[in-house]
Order: sequence, then structure tokens, then C-alpha cells
Amino acid sequence: MPKLSRVLSRLHPIAHNIGTAATQAEAQALARLHLARTGHAVRIAPAAVGFTVAEVR
Repeated sequence: MPKLSRVLSRLHPIAHNIGTAATQAEAQALARLHLARTGHAVRIAPAAVGFTVAEVR
């Protein structure tokens, strides 16, 4: 049986902001660079101004 903390982390992932980009293309480039450097999953989401890039754990 999976541990409770692992189950909860799958339901509610923790995201750490990496940065904000003005355009979606810039956000994708930042996400690819971070993924290549660290190997961690990245999420791009619309923000009030531009796009937010966040690492998901």
C-alpha cells in the first residue's frame, strides 16, 4: 500500500516558481532549459502579466 505522503503529493503537487516570461515562447525556452539542467518536471501557467514557469515536485 502506498505511503500517505506519496498519495497526497500526487493529488496536490508542490510547485516552486522558477520565473515569469513575457511570452509563451520565452516561457517554453525557460522551461526547457530548467528541465535539461535539473531533470525536474516543469509547468507553464498563464499569469496576470505573461506566463509563470514553475517546477513541480
